[in-house]
Amino acid sequence: MFDLAQKEILDISKWKYSLQVKKYISPITFRGPYHRGPVTPSSERKVYHIQFLNNENLQLELGPLENFSPESLEEAKEQFIATLYKLKWKEGSDLNHFLGPELQKNLYPSVANALGQLWLALSTPNEKLKNHHKRVKNIQSNQLITNLDEHTNRDEHIHQVYKIKISSAKNGTSIASQVKNIHTLFKNSNVLLRLDANRALGPQELQDFWEELGKANLASKVEYFEEPLGSYSQMLELSASIPIAIDESFDIWFQNREDTFKAIVFKPTLHSGLISLNGLKSDLPIVISSSFDLNWGQFWNREIIDKLPCLDLTPSALHGLNTDQFFVSSV
Repeated sequence: MFDLAQKEILDISKWKYSLQVKKYISPITFRGPYHRGPVTPSSERKVYHIQFLNNENLQLELGPLENFSPESLEEAKEQFIATLYKLKWKEGSDLNHFLGPELQKNLYPSVANALGQLWLALSTPNEKLKNHHKRVKNIQSNQLITNLDEHTNRDEHIHQVYKIKISSAKNGTSIASQVKNIHTLFKNSNVLLRLDANRALGPQELQDFWEELGKANLASKVEYFEEPLGSYSQMLELSASIPIAIDESFDIWFQNREDTFKAIVFKPTLHSGLISLNGLKSDLPIVISSSFDLNWGQFWNREIIDKLPCLDLTPSALHGLNTDQFFVSSV
C-alpha cells in the first residue's frame, strides 16, 4: 500500500492495476445522444473500470462514447496504458507537471479525461475517496426528458432547469406538436428549459422552433438550444438572434472562443476533461454534463468542479450528472 500524501516521487510504472470491461444495460430507449440526425436508440454502455491495487480507493473510469468519440474502447485502453508508464507523481504536482505538454499531444479525449481523473485522485484525500458513493448519490442535477410524447410527470417545481430532447420534424413529430407538449408541461411553471437537438435541426427548422416558442409565450423560459445544428458557422450566425449553447463543437469553439453563444456544455469524456478546462478563461457559463458516465466517472465529473474556480455547484452548472440512474444492471 502506498500513502497518497507521501512526498517522495511515485513511479507509476511499478504500480499494479486491473482493467475490467463493465457493460451496463438500460431498460429505457434514448432519443440521444448517439444520433446526429435520425434517432438511433441505444441502451448499452461499456467502460473500462480501472482499479489500482496499491490502494483500493484509487479507481478510475475510461469510457469513450460509442459512435460519438473518435476512439474505440480498445484504442483508449492501449493509449491509456502506454501513457501511464510515462508518468511520475510528486505531492503538489500541478496538472501540467504531472502530464506535460508532450504527453498531452494527440491524446484521445477519453484518455485525457481518465489521466485527469488520476491526477485528481492523487490530489484527493483518501477519506473522500472512501465516501465516493455517497457523494455521487448526493449530486444535485436537473431533470432530463428524453421523449416529450411519453413524459407525463408534471413535477414542474422539483427542478430549476429541465433539459428536453427535441427532434427534427423529419423524424415524425412536427415542431408545432413538440412546442405544444412543452407548453402543456411548463406553461404555469417558473423554470428554465434547455432544448437539445443533438445537431438534428436545419437552420430554418431552428428558426421555426424559436418562432413557435414565441407564439406559445415560452421563449422567455428557454435558456438555450443545445448544439441544434450540424454546422458551427451556421450556429454562430444564428446565435446573434437565438440563444445557442455549444456542445459537440467544443473543440472548434475552443480555438476561436466566440462570445455570442449562450453557454458551453462541457462533457469531460468527450472534451478531454481537466486538460481542456485547466486555465480556460471564458465569460460564458460552463455547464458540466455527462456522456452517460457511470459511478466513478460521475464522481470525477463532480470533483472537477471543486478544482476549478471558474465553475460552481449550483444545479444549473451540474446538468445531467445523474445519468447513471438510467443504467440499472451491469454484466
